[in-house]
Amino acid sequence: MKNQFNWRDKKWQKRAWAILTFVVLLLIISHPELRLLFPLVDALGIDVLLTLLSVQFISLFGDYVKPSLLLAYHNLLLPAIGKLHSLLLFLSGSFGHYITVKFFSFYAKVLPNYAIKGASA
Repeated sequence: MKNQFNWRDKKWQKRAWAILTFVVLLLIISHPELRLLFPLVDALGIDVLLTLLSVQFISLFGDYVKPSLLLAYHNLLLPAIGKLHSLLLFLSGSFGHYITVKFFSFYAKVLPNYAIKGASA
C-alpha cells in the first residue's frame, strides 16, 4: 500500500501551508485582542506580517536569549560534560580511552573545522 501522506510531495506542502495559514488567521480573528491585527494582515499580507514577526524574534533572541544560553552552556553544561566524561573514562578503563580516541577521530573526519587539531588515529 502506497503511503498517501508524503511530506515531500509539493501538493501536500501547499495544503499544509494553506491549512496552517487558515488556522492562524482564524486564531487571530477569534482572539479579542488579536482581532485588531486582522486589518493589518489584510492590508500588508501575511508574508509581510510573518517577516516583521521573524525580525522581532531574531532581535529578541540575539539580545536576550542567546547570551543567557551561551552563559549557561559555558558555565553549566561544559563542566558537567567534562566531569561525566572523566567519570566514564575512569569507570571503563582502557576501553574508555579507546572509545574516546575513536570518537574524536570520527569527529575530526565529520566536522574538520571544529575538530581538535593534532594527530588523527
